[in-house]
Amino acid sequence: MGSKSRTTIKGDEVLTYIADKVTEVLNQRAVPKSVVAAAALAVSDGISETFGGQLIYFRSGHSTSSEERRLSIIADFETGNYSRGELASKYGISLQQVYRILKVG
Repeated sequence: MGSKSRTTIKGDEVLTYIADKVTEVLNQRAVPKSVVAAAALAVSDGISETFGGQLIYFRSGHSTSSEERRLSIIADFETGNYSRGELASKYGISLQQVYRILKVG
């Protein structure tokens, strides 16, 4: 799915995709097949139980994780080349979020 597909799909199709993705990742890591199947089912069932009936929105166009972004913000700030306001603009977040990230470190 990712940024390649922008179509709306039903919840059960999302859960199938998640289970397939878990299977793919665990197979790449040579996890035993019996564990892979159980893990994929547990993840998709857990997501269904936790978020069933809710409308979920995934932002598009954000390829980096929040942890990677946090580390990038800290590194950029430590260079001395960016003000807090410039970091907020660069990363598309609020000034308060920048302050919070830098405070926690």
